[in-house]
Amino acid sequence: NTVNVGVTVTSQPQISITNPVQQNRIVTVSSITALSLEITNDAGSAVNANAIAVSNKAACPNLSVDDSNCTSVAPGATCILALTSNTPYAPCTITVSGSNTANSPTALIAFSHLGGLVFTESGGSGKVIIDVAQEFSSPWTSSNNSIAGATSTTDGSANTDAIVASTDCSGDPGNCAAQRCRNISADWYLPAYLELTTARTRLCFNG
Repeated sequence: NTVNVGVTVTSQPQISITNPVQQNRIVTVSSITALSLEITNDAGSAVNANAIAVSNKAACPNLSVDDSNCTSVAPGATCILALTSNTPYAPCTITVSGSNTANSPTALIAFSHLGGLVFTESGGSGKVIIDVAQEFSSPWTSSNNSIAGATSTTDGSANTDAIVASTDCSGDPGNCAAQRCRNISADWYLPAYLELTTARTRLCFNG
């Protein structure tokens, strides 16, 4: 005997991270304002995308995720994953997926701590670079002379100390970038060449 059985095959939904743009995916450490990561179920999906969450955050384990808005997302609709952290991390990659999704998109997340972007970790507190909010335009010094003792390619803090101690800086501190960094706080300094290169590579990974 032959029995005909009707079978309907439904493709799994495709999701994507649609907002904010990559350079604005920044978690401000210890802030009550979360990074709102918008997830979209493709309009061509045949079914809802269910239980969307951060499925892998191994690189930033103390990242907290509120996925209550993403229990079921219709085709063409969006939901929000709210990301917060009390711990600063170097830029880390997270993975987002649902219980029935065909794909698992990733996102690089940066962290803002003490007013700057963390690019590497040291003793858990993080090292930071000056953020746009603290950007200033200042010459090296008013004379632009080379400063003895400020030649390290890896120790920007020592270079900054040497520049601040020089008469080229102390004679005109308003036109001395090193002094203006120290004016923000004692922890701020001009990065040495290789420190700046490392920061650029970590924060601008795609050029």
